[in-house]
Amino acid sequence: MGAVLGRRADERQVLVRLKASRVSAVVGVVTSVIACVIAGAMDATYWPFEVIYLAIGVSYLLSLVIYGAHSEGDAAITDGEVHHVES
Repeated sequence: MGAVLGRRADERQVLVRLKASRVSAVVGVVTSVIACVIAGAMDATYWPFEVIYLAIGVSYLLSLVIYGAHSEGDAAITDGEVHHVES
């Protein structure tokens, strides 16, 4: 509770946010794939879905570069556990 009141996230809160982000990303990709398949089957335009895939891929790669574990004070998650990386 102190972490919430002090506006500092502890490891559990970081892990919960990470898992929630992962679930929302997976749901977004899966629904976009389904919509693309339906659009292709109906001979409709499906290029907007390809733009979504491109945006997802580019944002993932950029986030790996920006939020990589090589930065000071970052947390690395291995085997489902959060470990603080010391430089």
